[in-house]
Amino acid sequence: AAMTGSDPTFRGYYHVLDFKSEVNSSYHALSVSVNHRYSDNFSLLSNFTWAHALDYNPYLSTGYGTSSELLDALNPAAEHATGSLNVRHRFVTALTYRINVRGLSSWRKQVINNWNIAPIVQIQNGLPYSAGINGSVSGSLYGGILGGGGTARVPDLGRNIYTMPKTAVVDLRLSKYFTTEFRSHEYRFQVLGEAFNLFNHQNITSVNTTAYCIESGSPTSPAATSVCSAAQAGSFATNPSGYY
Repeated sequence: AAMTGSDPTFRGYYHVLDFKSEVNSSYHALSVSVNHRYSDNFSLLSNFTWAHALDYNPYLSTGYGTSSELLDALNPAAEHATGSLNVRHRFVTALTYRINVRGLSSWRKQVINNWNIAPIVQIQNGLPYSAGINGSVSGSLYGGILGGGGTARVPDLGRNIYTMPKTAVVDLRLSKYFTTEFRSHEYRFQVLGEAFNLFNHQNITSVNTTAYCIESGSPTSPAATSVCSAAQAGSFATNPSGYY
């Protein structure tokens, strides 16, 4: 919190930041899992989590700040709200299936069997954010919307009341084992391919949080923009191994 005023302890200083380790937080969650251990060439690991993190707007960095993280340094209790890293809903599932058909001839067995498919699906809510302000009120000593050097947030709106769009990612791994015998030794050769963000889904990971700009003492609303992230990647590999 930024400390200002006529405290004789800090005479001769323009602006003093007082860092204290006195912020509390709480985390409530409910998790539901559905699992099927690997049997009959199939496995399933799935999990859904509902969570809610509440805090008093702690400083989320390993260094030291240059301004107050609070809107009003004299009223830290007003910061109590959903945490900036809160993920309300998250679903993850991982499947593994191997093709293993019995009673096939030698060449059909090599072609059809030992295919493995392993998709991973991750879906979650976006992170929360607050409506921000760009600029400071005129005539203030320390800047900011309240004139006390606090964080640039709209005072009449709660902290972290908005949420970014949900993100969804599907990754896939497809592999095939080949086995052969040579001089009483069995050798296995694996070919695999991996695709990340298989459907090239566009996930919004950050947004322009500025709701108003203060110019010449009057607030104006900027054009809404967002920063989007949509990465698709893949890989291919081989893995030879031998058994005696």
